[in-house]
Parts: sequence; structure tokens; C-alpha cells
Amino acid sequence: MYDALKTSICEVVFLKANGDERTMFCTLSPDILGEFEGSSSVPVEDQITVWDIEVDAWRSFKPSKVLSFESLEE
Repeated sequence: MYDALKTSICEVVFLKANGDERTMFCTLSPDILGEFEGSSSVPVEDQITVWDIEVDAWRSFKPSKVLSFESLEE
């Protein structure tokens, strides 16, 4: 997941802590992150912090809760 996130925008469908399903379009690509101030939160075990491109903010998800993961760029 990290390799794809570092090179492209990805669609991640996962279960939130409350059990709701969420779809997020996110990235860790330096080309996109260079446009934004600030940094991500402190890393947490079993959690990936990413830039949510729809809300222009840092968000996170747990890999163990991912239902589907797709890179949207080739």
C-alpha cells in the first residue's frame, strides 16, 4: 500500500472505528504533498496516515480494516 500511495492517488475503502464503511481518495505522493503546509500526525501502530485529496487534510486508516485498495494512476 505504501508504495502505491507514494506514487499515485489511491481509492481506499475501509471500515471506520464505528463500523461505517468509508471511501477515501488519498496519497502520499511528494508531488501532491508539496502543495500543502504542515505534516502528518505521529505514526500509530496499525495505522497509515495519508493526505485525503477531497478534504485537503490528513486522515488515517487501519490496513487491517481495508476492504479494497486501488491505485488510480498507472
